[in-house]
Parts: sequence; structure tokens; C-alpha cells
Amino acid sequence: MNLYSTPEISIIVPIYNAEKYLTRCLNSILNQTFKCFELLLINDGSSDDSLNICKRFALKDKRIIVYDKQNEGVSATRQFGIEKAKGTYSIFIDADDWIDSNMLSDMHQLMIQHQYDILICNYFMNNDLVKEKQGIKAPKEIIHNMLNSKIKGVMWNKLVKHSLYTQYKIKFPAKINFCEDVFVCMQLFLFASHIGYTEKAYYHYMENPTSITRKLNKNILLQRIEFVHLASTFLSKNDMDKNWLLWHKLDLKWIGFASGLFTLKEYRNIFPELFQEYNILTYPKSLKNIMILYLASYATFWFLLKRVYLLKK
Repeated sequence: MNLYSTPEISIIVPIYNAEKYLTRCLNSILNQTFKCFELLLINDGSSDDSLNICKRFALKDKRIIVYDKQNEGVSATRQFGIEKAKGTYSIFIDADDWIDSNMLSDMHQLMIQHQYDILICNYFMNNDLVKEKQGIKAPKEIIHNMLNSKIKGVMWNKLVKHSLYTQYKIKFPAKINFCEDVFVCMQLFLFASHIGYTEKAYYHYMENPTSITRKLNKNILLQRIEFVHLASTFLSKNDMDKNWLLWHKLDLKWIGFASGLFTLKEYRNIFPELFQEYNILTYPKSLKNIMILYLASYATFWFLLKRVYLLKK
């Protein structure tokens, strides 16, 4: 039973094999000056001591609710948290990160004061301050900036009015565990009436060498390709320019070539429209890259280019 039957904020922490950092994360949450929250710890089938750490913390604080489920990946785990959350507002915190003690108090106060649907804060990456691009209010411009990496497409530096998820049927995409948060952010930004920023940085993001985002394998690349297809459909449906995804397409085309994980036939099928989408006048600096990747779709050039690339490595 929760200490607060109607928590003001739901804090959702997806957990998978996070025993090394989890205690630091949970202590930072329980040290918040803001007290009216529920803490949902969702163990995604961890094989280490993560679940036991969660249970020990739950014995100390009635605001903590522990869920243990079979491993499904981060996207399904985030969605599970969204469906269980009861707060007026919600925020995600990654299990290997931590937050300043006044984060929830300050952000909640601003949410109430300005009636924001979403509030974005700055953050620290490996102890270095990172500032989001401030001042943009138009939802579609925010989405454009996010897809061009001017705003980080993550859930953990955003306090969200939780009713947005149910009102607009916003869900994390099934079986896509890379860029799943970007896709949800796109939807949240589009449907939010009032988006705010604070210059203050509260969140401490620590790069984890074992994170899924640090691994390169064919399955991850295929999931990221699927994200681009989903995002492209979303942009078209909502009268936004699909060309906002060109950077992602080019990046994946290069990675697909350099990784050696795809056959020639598979490589050809990675965004075959890419060459036609670029315009020599609009993207002169990228033309060389596009030409190389276009020619790489032919067997002879594929073979020669890969030989040169491997020799340089």
C-alpha cells in the first residue's frame, strides 16, 4: 500500500542487470525534498542481484512498488511502467543514473506555476553540463530539433503530464529497444499544449559501456531501421517533413556498410530511396557520402570499397 493513495509524481525506473549502480540511483530518488511520489521499480528479468536490491529498498519505504516480469526489453518495460503509474505527472529515471535532491521539487513547482504539459531540464553527461536548445515552443519545431540532435530524445530529463499517454494513446513501440524513447517524445511533443524548459541541470547521465546503445549488432541496427520507418510514417501522417530523418538514414547506411553485418542484397534494401532524397544544392557537403553509398550498392564497388576500408582499419 502506498503512503500516498494519489501520488503527484510517478517515478518509473526500468531495471535490467543494474546491480552495480542501482543503489546510488535509488538513494538519489529517496533523498528528494519532494515527497509526494510513487517509485515504480520494474525488473525486466535481471539475472544479477537487481531484484533483491529493489526488494530491500521496498521494505524501507512504502512509496516503492516492485514489479518483476520476464525479460522483454526496455520498450515493453517502459510501457509497463506507463500503464501502472498513478501520478498526475511522470518521469523516467535510468537505473545507472542519479538525480539531484531538488529535481522533483523544482520541476513540479514550475509545472504547476506555468501549467506545462512537459518540462525539460538540462543535465550532466559524465559530469559535464549539457544544455538543451532553449526557447523553442512550437511542437513541430521541437521535433525537428530533436531529430537533428539539438534536443535529446530521451525520457529522463522530461517531467510529463501523465494524462497525455492515455488521452492521445501514446505507447512505446513493441519490440523496438533502440530509439523507442525518441518515438514517444515525438508524440508527446506533438500533442502537448504547453512545453517548458528550465536552465537548471538536475539529471546525471552516466555512459554505461554495457548499455544497448553502446553495442553494435545486426538486431540493434534492424531495430533502428524500423524506428526510422515508424517515425517516417508518423511525420507524414502529421504533415511534417520526412526529410528530417535523412541524417538517421545516412548514418545507418554508413554503419550498415562499415559493420560488414549485411549481405549486398540486404544492404541495397536499407533505405534504397536515400540517393534520390538528397539534393545537391541543399546538401552539398553530404553529396560525396551519398555517392559512395549509392555506388556501394553495386557488387564490384562494394567489394573494392570494403577492401579499402578494411585496409585503413
